[in-house]
Amino acid sequence: MFPLSHIFVSTVTTKRKDPLLVFGSVLPDVSWTSKSEIGRDQIHYAPRELYEYISKNKPELIDLALGVKLHSNVDKGADYYSDDTETGFAKVEGRKIEDDVARMLNEEKGERTLGTAHSFIEASVDILLNRAKPEILSQ
Repeated sequence: MFPLSHIFVSTVTTKRKDPLLVFGSVLPDVSWTSKSEIGRDQIHYAPRELYEYISKNKPELIDLALGVKLHSNVDKGADYYSDDTETGFAKVEGRKIEDDVARMLNEEKGERTLGTAHSFIEASVDILLNRAKPEILSQ
């Protein structure tokens, strides 16, 4: 999922728009762009461990940890509903446009074409969400 979708899921689920919650809801994706400075296994795929650590050591940051939990595919956070290979909407819908993506990339269908199709679906959801709910960005 892209940032707006994660913010939307976290704020609607909790019925709050706390800055730490919002930041936590997008923080796991930093691990995908940080060139391993913050490893994926440390945040994106370990929300329980982060939540336990924060609850014991820095309880004032618990909304940050909650945002991370609501993001991760672990324990069926938001990414599960997008990225699961069998039921995730971006994977399922991405397969429907994968042939077109492969043609545009001039490649055989494979992991890269499905990944690109999946990202196209996720980006499209964020664009539509921004049009339908522009207040997501306000605070």
